[in-house]
Amino acid sequence: MDRTIKKRKSQRQGPVELFCPYCDRTMPYGYDPALGYCRCTGCGVSTEDFHTRTKNGLWDPQKKDAVERAVVESGLVYRGKGKRSKG
Repeated sequence: MDRTIKKRKSQRQGPVELFCPYCDRTMPYGYDPALGYCRCTGCGVSTEDFHTRTKNGLWDPQKKDAVERAVVESGLVYRGKGKRSKG
């Protein structure tokens, strides 16, 4: 009898939430394909920011890569705030 293990198709998880030091709360992070960064959906700060990395313990490259991979796999895309024109 063949006992091969079948991989399940990866199911999308919910959005990845990290503490945002500028929003001062836990926020979902999305992937910004234009810049290649993972960014807070509230204020737009990226996971490259010093304070974001410090508050979330992302100085370990393996942990940071795992978090960013999870953000991309979540499917949440960052859509930047449009500039408002005066007048």
